[in-house]
Amino acid sequence: RREPFNALRIPASSALLGTALLARGDSKAADRAFRVAARLGWREPLTQLYWFQAALGQNDLASAVLRFDAIARQHPDAPYVSAMATMLERTDAGRDAIAARLATGANWANGYAIIRSGTSIARIRNRIDVLSRVAARGGVLGCAVLLQPVRVFAEVEPLAGRELWRAHCPRAAGSALVSDGGFEKSVLASPDEQVPYDWIVTGHGGLDVAPTSDQSGGQAISVRSTASVTLPFLEQLVPAAPGRYRLSWRVKESDPTRSARMLASFSCSRDLLAAQPAPGMASGDRFSRTVELAANCQAAWLRLWLAPGAEGITIDDVRLDPI
Repeated sequence: RREPFNALRIPASSALLGTALLARGDSKAADRAFRVAARLGWREPLTQLYWFQAALGQNDLASAVLRFDAIARQHPDAPYVSAMATMLERTDAGRDAIAARLATGANWANGYAIIRSGTSIARIRNRIDVLSRVAARGGVLGCAVLLQPVRVFAEVEPLAGRELWRAHCPRAAGSALVSDGGFEKSVLASPDEQVPYDWIVTGHGGLDVAPTSDQSGGQAISVRSTASVTLPFLEQLVPAAPGRYRLSWRVKESDPTRSARMLASFSCSRDLLAAQPAPGMASGDRFSRTVELAANCQAAWLRLWLAPGAEGITIDDVRLDPI
């Protein structure tokens, strides 16, 4: 015998009914509909969202996080998952609860980490806090997950952004102010894989930039120029405390005419006209110049430049040390 069709036996139908009743202001009837929907199918998104909000309203964080995790695992990139995360992020306990889930390897890490257009500064800072807590718990989300958000963090909280990049991206680990000053990692990554805290090849025409072996078996950078003007060939965003620093580097070539073609700048502005590149004072094969970070600057653009000339040069061991 076939039973008559009953919409309330279908979880989605019950949830839609509950949503409609909420819109009409009939909260009691909506609650009954969502209870039916919960019995018929706990995975239904509208149902989970309703009981997630109910749990938050009752300060039942454990239940709220459980429901958030359940729906995020099914639909990690859905807009309502982002909305649920925003609600949890409003409290310290909520941010810690999200971090705990992420640290155990939640499959929604990538969707959660992405910073979408129009996201408020406050929410971006909440996201930084959550990802910092993940790192503090020993969780490593990986370079691919952090690529997009770190580019945003670099503009909002550059120091925190660098720390997150180093904590979650194994190839970026380190403590020096200049990341990979010895050029042991690839500086020729595609634009899709670059972040401001790593070396970025500027891509000016007339410049040829390539890694090369050094005498110790490591790597250095070889650069040649056919341009008629001085051009930057590498750049990196360096967060640092205000104050004076010694910026230094090594040049392999002993010819002073060739080595003097290597210049460096350290500017808070990304505008090349404000960079003011200058050569360093020689001490053996090492060159240095004094630079300063103003009090109103959270991070400066470190750039390496090459003046015109027929021959290439090889540089290595770029450092920035407080004076």
